[in-house]
Amino acid sequence: MRFRLICLILTIVVLIIGFAGAFWFNSRTPYFEPTVDNVKDFNVCLSLYNTEDLDERKQDREYEKPEDMENGADLIVHAVHNGQWTSTEGCIQSPVTVLEVLKGDSSLQGTTINVLEPASFNIGLVDKWYTGNEYLMMLPGHEYLLFLRFRSFPDGYAYTEEEKKTYMIANGYLGKYALYEAPSPTYTASCTLKYEDVMNLNIATCTPSVLEEYEKWKDALFKDMGIRF
Repeated sequence: MRFRLICLILTIVVLIIGFAGAFWFNSRTPYFEPTVDNVKDFNVCLSLYNTEDLDERKQDREYEKPEDMENGADLIVHAVHNGQWTSTEGCIQSPVTVLEVLKGDSSLQGTTINVLEPASFNIGLVDKWYTGNEYLMMLPGHEYLLFLRFRSFPDGYAYTEEEKKTYMIANGYLGKYALYEAPSPTYTASCTLKYEDVMNLNIATCTPSVLEEYEKWKDALFKDMGIRF
């Protein structure tokens, strides 16, 4: 009898803890809006690519060369991030003000558009930040050169007004370049990095060859487009 009572009590305790945990998690997740201050302590989850992986990763790219991306992008702009990150559809939506249109619809100059960035924040017992490959999100108040493409929808889809001004970064981390002097990454295979350790970088990577490739693309694009800062 005593054994059954103990089992019943333990079962009730476990259920209470489970419901309390679920309530706590659900109460945080739907209403969480990431800001620079509230994500600083998130654990960083990087893709630890090595040199041999570079060719394999290139197969997933839209463009193989800087000039291909320049020609293929639907919109190329000099823009400033001017608002709040928003978690949406497994990525981060960032509002930017277009300071100059270098390719595409010139009427967008001076307006605000939305950019979907391939990264996300995962709320849980251990809060984590995930990035699509080595892509690093834009920071509010900072200026960037962005290579963008239209979002793809099925034929006949009726775009909302918000969707008409929403774009995606072209070619992952090779489609965004900070127009300020960002520090270089510290190469490490550590899994203990926090978001504030990487947030000011151009690119989040543990691999020197990835940074070298990024810098080559940046130099080629800036030279071709006459960009200096």
